[in-house]
Amino acid sequence: MAEEFFNADMEFFLDRRVDWGAISACGADANAPDEVETYNVVLRTAGEICEAIDDGARSQWHEHVVLEDGEVVVPPHIAAGSARLRAAGLVSLPLGPAYGGYGLPSLVNSAFLEMIARADSSLMTIVGLQAGVAHDMESYGSDELKARYRG
Repeated sequence: MAEEFFNADMEFFLDRRVDWGAISACGADANAPDEVETYNVVLRTAGEICEAIDDGARSQWHEHVVLEDGEVVVPPHIAAGSARLRAAGLVSLPLGPAYGGYGLPSLVNSAFLEMIARADSSLMTIVGLQAGVAHDMESYGSDELKARYRG
């Protein structure tokens, strides 16, 4: 069930334990309850995707990434999980829109990565690493590098 991935404890934490007004992604003029509901919708959707990823990954966890003729070949469960996330627009959530992200707070991304880790830890490693590298490029990259990867 998707509730196993975005569960009541996570929702409670986001709804009641975080001072969203102080860390709002949209600034001081944002409506924090509406913004939090948007985060919850994103994470519920991610929970549904993670449920589908989990169903297809468990029986394949023993498969490894291999290097064949200089190309990295990922197991089918990782490729399928990555494709599901991309199709749902759930890649690099904290990146700015210019780079294909939504500019969501890191706290939301942490919950997202936790759900992916429970569905397929190999996939989470890839998604988390790519998001981290992309964030570094967005924050510290040269203008030339940013222009090269801008969406």
